[in-house]
Amino acid sequence: MTTGSVTINGSTDGELIIILEAKRRHEGAFQFSPQTLKPVNFGGNPPKAGYDNAILTWHNQLGFELVMEVLHRISPETKCRHHEGPAAP
Repeated sequence: MTTGSVTINGSTDGELIIILEAKRRHEGAFQFSPQTLKPVNFGGNPPKAGYDNAILTWHNQLGFELVMEVLHRISPETKCRHHEGPAAP
């Protein structure tokens, strides 16, 4: 069974909306709890607000695939790979 979690730091309001929409569309496939979010400032002029500690967890292959889809929508340049079997040395 594929289980795991990913923690996303530096999320914007728009990225959180993407996460929440995916969770709503695929209820139960992966978990996200807004209570874990920590507000942060990104700096700039004017400072931009964001969030750290957005934790997504999954307990099956569908959940994993949906989390990967969310990550690619949030950050298309992110290259995520899933390895099955023993970890490389």
